[in-house]
Amino acid sequence: MAKKNKRVCKWRRAYFISEKCARCKNRKRCLVNIAKKWTIKAAKVASCLAIVVLCITSLISVLGTNDDEVARNYETEVVGMADASSTMDETEVATKEVQEEPEELPEDTEKSPQVIEGKEVPVQEEPLESENVRVVLTEGEKIAMGKVVWKESRGEPYEGKVAVAAVILNRFDTKDPDFGADTGEILRIISYPGAFASIKNFSDEEFKGTQEFDECMRAVEDAISGNDPTKVHFKDGALFFYSTIVDLDPDEMARREEIDVYPIGNHNFHIELK
Repeated sequence: MAKKNKRVCKWRRAYFISEKCARCKNRKRCLVNIAKKWTIKAAKVASCLAIVVLCITSLISVLGTNDDEVARNYETEVVGMADASSTMDETEVATKEVQEEPEELPEDTEKSPQVIEGKEVPVQEEPLESENVRVVLTEGEKIAMGKVVWKESRGEPYEGKVAVAAVILNRFDTKDPDFGADTGEILRIISYPGAFASIKNFSDEEFKGTQEFDECMRAVEDAISGNDPTKVHFKDGALFFYSTIVDLDPDEMARREEIDVYPIGNHNFHIELK
């Protein structure tokens, strides 16, 4: 028996009917089919929503667990850092207490001289700490003093370099206009006519390229800190010096005859002129 061919209404849509379906004899059948389709679609949507809700719930649960673990880890790290900080503070305090304790040295302690080729050579003292700074100078003024030290005493022992720098500062302390010290300017004392070797054409770059630059600058810092080798002989330190290996003008040499001098290396230091 042949099956009856069921034609689909051209006016009916998938999920609703048109106005023309109101006069159709198959209207009820179309409504039943539409209801079935809506039921199936609603079921699919409901299942999708259920899956989405389940996924969101699972994600929230996982995130909540991770947050708890992060919070616990953070608390552990904070506590650890606090303990470490307190330990470091205690260590620093202990270290400072140890450093602040002065080391007691015997009063009679002296540096023993070195013996070189059967001769005793005094141990060269390190530059003094800046506890008794004589004057506060700019870097440019210190460089200028270093140039004078290099010009006047290159090749001389370190003690002689310090003594030359000290002479400049001793003249500064006198405030004597004969030394150019009445204005209280180190540069004027250095450049005063006939006082020291000229540094006018001696550039900073040229000075810094010399072999004795570091030693000359260290001698300047040492003198500024209060060290003056000539004070072992002169109470207030020397104000003049001259070289014993360079011939002086006869008039200048005459002014230095029979005066009290203190020799350091190839220089004689003194406090007066005739």
